[in-house]
Amino acid sequence: MSPLKCNNCGAPLEADDKFCQICGIPVDSPEPETEIQSDAPSAAPSLVCSKCGAELAPDDRFCQMCGHPADSDEPEQESPSDAPSAAPSLVCSKCGAELAPDDNFCQMCGTPTGAAVQPEAETPASPTQETLGTSSASTQEDLQPPRQTKKINSKRILLILLVSVLAVCLLFVFRGHRQRDLISEKADPDSKGHQTVSVSVPENELSSESQVETEIPYHSQIIRVNTQGDKATLTLDIFDEDSLSWKHVLDAKAYIGKNGATAKKKEGDKCTPAGTFDLLFVFGTSKPDTSLTFKKVDKNTVWIDDTKSAYYNTWQNEKASHKDWQNSKPIIRKFEQKLVTYRIAFSFNGDCLSKNSAKSGRGSGLFLEGIGSKGKLTSGYGDIRISGKDMKKLLRYLDSSKHPQIEIN
Repeated sequence: MSPLKCNNCGAPLEADDKFCQICGIPVDSPEPETEIQSDAPSAAPSLVCSKCGAELAPDDRFCQMCGHPADSDEPEQESPSDAPSAAPSLVCSKCGAELAPDDNFCQMCGTPTGAAVQPEAETPASPTQETLGTSSASTQEDLQPPRQTKKINSKRILLILLVSVLAVCLLFVFRGHRQRDLISEKADPDSKGHQTVSVSVPENELSSESQVETEIPYHSQIIRVNTQGDKATLTLDIFDEDSLSWKHVLDAKAYIGKNGATAKKKEGDKCTPAGTFDLLFVFGTSKPDTSLTFKKVDKNTVWIDDTKSAYYNTWQNEKASHKDWQNSKPIIRKFEQKLVTYRIAFSFNGDCLSKNSAKSGRGSGLFLEGIGSKGKLTSGYGDIRISGKDMKKLLRYLDSSKHPQIEIN
């Protein structure tokens, strides 16, 4: 019998060799020629290789043509066993079969032994490698809770800050409403005087804490003179601090200048000046029952009607050293003759006291006056006249600290 040789490289073969030890070709493989299949119909083999299509015997574990495993469509790589075992000196890198030291090809799968590896003991992956290398969704989710905790803590801190700011704002609002309630209650009699002082300051000078008291008007006593020809009706309205509301307290019959009221008052036109003016002071021979500023008349008291004087339309003393007037009217005469009871000066032309406060020729010596027992309640040169009895009632209400005004329409 002639010795067995490899059909591919001609190397000698042993009787039990399935693959050539030199080139790895199966022993009973025909010479390497491309096999042309006949177009004639034939019965399909029972088993064929999924890789090269060669016919397989029922007991073949590997294809005799290409060495592909007969029971797998795709080559699989077996995972090394987790159980501890003694590692062989050399194993096939493809199928894991044990190799002899002089094998050039694996006797099980035909893989060249040059790729053989010596098994090493598995080194367990470090926690960092395992955490970063895995693509498992559960592992990625395990990394998220610390970050989520930080976000939750930040939101909680922001919420606490917002609640704190809201609480401070509510506290200020509550205090503001409480101050308003204290004004309305007026339970403490001593508080009334304090509120009078606080509202005596103009609104542009009020502090932030006292602005809640601006409901009490600066001018809280208003005299209104509604004219019709030379006749008029005088009324008084005062702001009541107990109820925080206006109250109508007086109605009186009145007369004004013979030529009615005008907004363009001139000296000697017998008109009453129209507009809104402050009440300045009341004067007479004796002090009346009033809180309005009072000035007592004596024999030297005069009213200046000289249009060339710097003291035009002012209360003066006839013997004053600064006298520059040629004409003046003695005030005491009408009081001594009981033609008037009291007269109230108002700011239609200056403050009735200061030098150069009035405009020359715009009118002088006009007052709101109460008619005496020998006087007549009729129209005159421009004064506003009411009865002595009504003047007495009016003065009892008037208070300079309430900043009374007169409105002449």
